[in-house]
Amino acid sequence: MDGGHSAPENAVRYFAVIGAHDEGALPEAGDCLPVQVLQRYPQKDHKDVRFPPALASFCFPRGGAQVAAPQKEVEETLHGFVLTNEAGDRCFGAALHIWCFDSSRSHLVQRDGALAVLSTQPLWGAFRAFLYSLRYSGNSPERFVVSFVSETPLPPPGFQVIVPWPEIPAFALQRPAPNQLPLLDLPVRRNVGHEAILAMLVLLG
Repeated sequence: MDGGHSAPENAVRYFAVIGAHDEGALPEAGDCLPVQVLQRYPQKDHKDVRFPPALASFCFPRGGAQVAAPQKEVEETLHGFVLTNEAGDRCFGAALHIWCFDSSRSHLVQRDGALAVLSTQPLWGAFRAFLYSLRYSGNSPERFVVSFVSETPLPPPGFQVIVPWPEIPAFALQRPAPNQLPLLDLPVRRNVGHEAILAMLVLLG
């Protein structure tokens, strides 16, 4: 984020893989490992939206990657976050936490990692659809990332863009019209009161 206020050409600006580095002592169940950006796309910063240096800490708000015993049942989770720079520009992101078996040096544990996306728009439904589709896509995940980040345009207000991909159901990126309330396409529990919903609209709008 670098002070520009014009709408970007692409809907999503960055993709990143966040996790613990492989070097160091053998991880044990219950450990919390320091995390960092392991991969990112694109590699160079955009002029109008810089890659946030503190992204890893927002993807892992508990402080690090969790380590679990191989027999423990673990659950994939998705959470969103909002970054604000010194100029007041906001960047919206989502992180999907996945678990992978780590069998390095004959020591089997499960390790927590995250797939993340960043945009200047709160496209929460598209974030969720893309990250889960990427997680369970079979072939060409790299091509899917490049297509979504570099080739998917930001729809004008009041319109939507359909994202097709051969292996997954198509999903849509949409923005509300200028005379409509901000689009809140996050899953909301039925027992959430209207005061809480209004508070979320103020936060995310």
